[in-house]
Amino acid sequence: MTNMIADPEKYKYRTELHAHTSPASWCGRIGAKELIKTYASLGFDSIVITNHFAYDCIKDRTDKNERRLFIEKYIKDFHDAYSAGVDLGVTVIVGTELRFSGSHNDYLFFGIDESFFEIAYDYLWRGLEQFSHDMRNDNTLLIQAHPFRDNMVRVDHSLLDGIEVYNMHPAHNSRVALAAKYAKENNLIVTGGSDTHDPDWEGLCALRTKQKPETSFDIVKILKSRDYLLEIGGSMILPYGYVND
Repeated sequence: MTNMIADPEKYKYRTELHAHTSPASWCGRIGAKELIKTYASLGFDSIVITNHFAYDCIKDRTDKNERRLFIEKYIKDFHDAYSAGVDLGVTVIVGTELRFSGSHNDYLFFGIDESFFEIAYDYLWRGLEQFSHDMRNDNTLLIQAHPFRDNMVRVDHSLLDGIEVYNMHPAHNSRVALAAKYAKENNLIVTGGSDTHDPDWEGLCALRTKQKPETSFDIVKILKSRDYLLEIGGSMILPYGYVND
């Protein structure tokens, strides 16, 4: 029989997969340096900065200057967080939360570097299906964030690699049980994140791993291996069908 015991000592590295900073995310109320300082104090090893990269943040998609400023603001918050991480011993990884025209759905995308945003900008209006077809490969992961939250629309699961089952945003009902059931039924990768926007929301969820991820591509390898735990408020969760030897 497969050993399904969740051993936190074996999975000692803690990573935040979903966090926002201000001003890159309009809804964020924590500056990049403050966010990293808090995560360092909580003992996190790594954090993925997943600020909103959304079509509805842009007034005129044909304006080249607006495009440049939008991307520069986005990357600056990441650089500020990265610099703070170097000083405080936290690995800061570039990430994103995409929103395409046509719905208010959000998607986390892993397996990127800074060059991704110039490419992704135009896809915000092309839609999820085109993005999924063109951008998904063996080195990337497309995860629908909090798909059972109010105003979210479920999409064809073949367009996705996984869903964020455990979204710990305290001001939203993410209907975790329904999300977990859906992930199991469709054999989707399960992720979780604090969805940090405000002070005191930090560190509500952690990815627990055997190796410390250093890049967005490391995150992809770990999640695709399905060899990890999720920590929710200090309690360990082993996603269904995941193996710990």
